[in-house]
Amino acid sequence: MRNCTECGRLFAYEGKSICNRCLDREDVKYSIVRKYVRENPGASIIQVAEATKIEESIVLHMVKDGRLKVGGYTAINNCVRCGKRISEGTYCETCLSAINKELRMAIEPGEEFVDEKKPKGKSKSRQDKMYVRHKK
Repeated sequence: MRNCTECGRLFAYEGKSICNRCLDREDVKYSIVRKYVRENPGASIIQVAEATKIEESIVLHMVKDGRLKVGGYTAINNCVRCGKRISEGTYCETCLSAINKELRMAIEPGEEFVDEKKPKGKSKSRQDKMYVRHKK
């Protein structure tokens, strides 16, 4: 059980810091903003906030979370890893690629990946595979 960070109401925690009632309100705001952005491509955050009557900070939060792409700005955030100015999300494209490569290397040590789907080098032999025998 936790208190909602928006309204202070007690709720059963399910991984989000806000209750279902506030989450529903947030989803309604998101759909209003998304509809406006689709109808007015290239609108700035300020224009979206004024037209939808939704606070600029909420629209900015949607952009930073990567839920929304809005034009009219160059960079609103810094990459968490390298500090480079970015316009959406948490990481820049360079750091995202590096993190993905590091994760793949941690999962499959010793193998380099040319493509995200196909490992470089020889295919695994039958001895390298694991088989599970079902008991009867």
